[in-house]
Amino acid sequence: MTVGMGPLSRQAGKPSTGSLATLDLRGRVPQNDLMDDELAAAYGLYGREDALGVLSDVVDDGGSAVVIGEPGLGKSSLLKVVDQLAQRRGRRVLSVGPTQFDRGLPFAGLAELVSQCPDSAFDRLPVPQRRALSVALQRADPDGDDVDALAVPLAVRGLLTQLYGAEPVTLILDDAQWLDQASLASLAFALRTIDPRRLSVVLASRPDPGAAAELIRVLAEPRHELELKPLPDWRSASCCASGWACGGPRR
Repeated sequence: MTVGMGPLSRQAGKPSTGSLATLDLRGRVPQNDLMDDELAAAYGLYGREDALGVLSDVVDDGGSAVVIGEPGLGKSSLLKVVDQLAQRRGRRVLSVGPTQFDRGLPFAGLAELVSQCPDSAFDRLPVPQRRALSVALQRADPDGDDVDALAVPLAVRGLLTQLYGAEPVTLILDDAQWLDQASLASLAFALRTIDPRRLSVVLASRPDPGAAAELIRVLAEPRHELELKPLPDWRSASCCASGWACGGPRR
């Protein structure tokens, strides 16, 4: 794994119901130098201790992280643990996981995101923003008037600002390479001015230089960039012998 900060190089809602290994009573992941291979295997993340430590810090301290890796190296498994860590530390979790079939569907990613926001936050949006977002998400029919192109991104920013104003939020975006362009542009606009201490962002993508580049560029500092590498053969063999799938599902 390569860990870096700054521009990405080629060398980083609603509570989830997925079950994971139990954390300690404080909901904290031990520091990297204390997390041995056996404990990492208990999370289904054998050999990814350094990456998990960085992501744990992002949940605690704010900022953002970008996880890059080929399918099958553990990106989705890492993000599932981040989901659980954030919840245990009192953060609202918003999780978006598009598929390749969503890429051609405008606002599919936003539909998943907004579905995790309370109705009260949606209702408090200014009327033009609420109307524009409702039309974009097929919640309302167009009334014949032109919709301001800025209204939807403003609505997304308004929702996020309301949520992190009430409680800390962690936004998790898996498989960002499949995010539709309309959702990507709206999120990129909304995240430019967020408070990184109140809203942390963790994003995972395949190593495509163009994948979600518009969104990655605006992620708040400190921005941690992690590139997952295949595990050494001896670690993969140990992992398999222990009965754990090192990389998790191929995503």
